[in-house]
Amino acid sequence: MRTSRSTVVATALFLAAALGLGACTSADTPSSSGQSEQSSQSQDASAPVVDRNPTGDLPTVKGAFGEIPEITTVDAEPPTVITAQTLEKGDGAEVGANDVVTVNYAGFLWDGTPFDSSFGRGAPSTFSLNAVIQGWKYGLAGTHIGDRVLLVVPAEFGYGDVDQGDIPAGSTLIFVVDIVDAFGSDTAALKEATLTDAELPDGLVLEGELGEPPLVSFEEGSTPPTAEESVVVAEGAGPVVTAEDTVIYQYVGTYWGTTEEAVSTWDTGAQAIEAQSSLFLGERVGSRVAMVFPAGEGEQPAMVMIVDILAAYTP
Repeated sequence: MRTSRSTVVATALFLAAALGLGACTSADTPSSSGQSEQSSQSQDASAPVVDRNPTGDLPTVKGAFGEIPEITTVDAEPPTVITAQTLEKGDGAEVGANDVVTVNYAGFLWDGTPFDSSFGRGAPSTFSLNAVIQGWKYGLAGTHIGDRVLLVVPAEFGYGDVDQGDIPAGSTLIFVVDIVDAFGSDTAALKEATLTDAELPDGLVLEGELGEPPLVSFEEGSTPPTAEESVVVAEGAGPVVTAEDTVIYQYVGTYWGTTEEAVSTWDTGAQAIEAQSSLFLGERVGSRVAMVFPAGEGEQPAMVMIVDILAAYTP
């Protein structure tokens, strides 16, 4: 059987949630890796220390919010804890530890060598704070929309003793980050949706109130699907998702016939994905959509995804 693009995308989303990674995470974002991937899922009680009022020597930054930053390094030992210094204070909402954020950023090694910049790509990046290195997750939580932040990340809260592209193992990292926007797991749009009369695929049972995590089960002896199917369980009242949008969403995914291996972004916070590479084009914000996918190549079993679309916006 030839695997369709939709099934490939669904598999990617399923595995992303299973690994605790955001769907927008890529080589162009400070994605979690190695030891940081595992530890970024820790509870708040074990969160690393973040110094928000640093007194030691730090690099200086030239440029206002929205401008390409220029840094001047210092001849000093780097901090040993995550350091987040607000260079320019915004007046927007506070960023939560599980939020999806849209940011512009520039990254440098401690010696000032640049290694990455969304400014250079000409567009901000959007991703879940559950999908990035600890230095970003905990350093950006508590900042505000409109802030320009100097973020210094010791290696143990970045990429550790692993080379990461242009970043040598053991590197202390410097980031200048502009917080453009932030999205929590606000379910208001979901609660405004209207249930439809559409029938679910044979054998699939869906329970749970709108705005709350869906409960998925299967009728005994049900046959896995042989074709893709998408059913709008509840029609949202928000705008239609377009190819220019970034989508903020929650979902539960599982293999057909079992809930033992279910994964859920409801456990870790909302996720983000560019609509043009997703399954959400043409759906309305606030909708709950049930999607089924037949078995793929090899041992890939049939899958079910229950998607709740929280928001969509054009960066």
